[in-house]
Amino acid sequence: MTPDALQEYVKDMKYKVAFHVFLEGYIPDSLNVALRQHWAKRAKDREKLLAIMGVAGVGDIGQAEANEKRGIVIVQERARLLDQDNLYGSVKPMVDCLKPTVYRKKSHRNIAGFGVILNDDARHCELKVFQAKSKVKDQGTNILILVGEEA
Repeated sequence: MTPDALQEYVKDMKYKVAFHVFLEGYIPDSLNVALRQHWAKRAKDREKLLAIMGVAGVGDIGQAEANEKRGIVIVQERARLLDQDNLYGSVKPMVDCLKPTVYRKKSHRNIAGFGVILNDDARHCELKVFQAKSKVKDQGTNILILVGEEA
């Protein structure tokens, strides 16, 4: 998808694009598929996604500052389109990877993240998810990180 085509998705938001990455070939599982997975499989998939996003440079934008609200636009280019609830549910692992690392003392299971957004609640993140029809060979996921307000 061209940068001009991606601008169509962010035109109604009050932020400007600070970072764009295309995860070529990565299409997240739909919510229906993810809910039926074993927890260990979901954990492995999340680690794989974290590595893919790290190689793509998602963490390069830097940590979010206190009380900073950022916009996240995720555009999935898919051969088979999803319904709206499955579409939003499918991006939860991606959004979780954008949050900061969580350290747990009792279980010693840390949840790694990039810290691009402080939290995924409405005060810190405005999330928009779209999908576009594409050929199987052109599938992938666009992640746009938006910061600040436009002048």
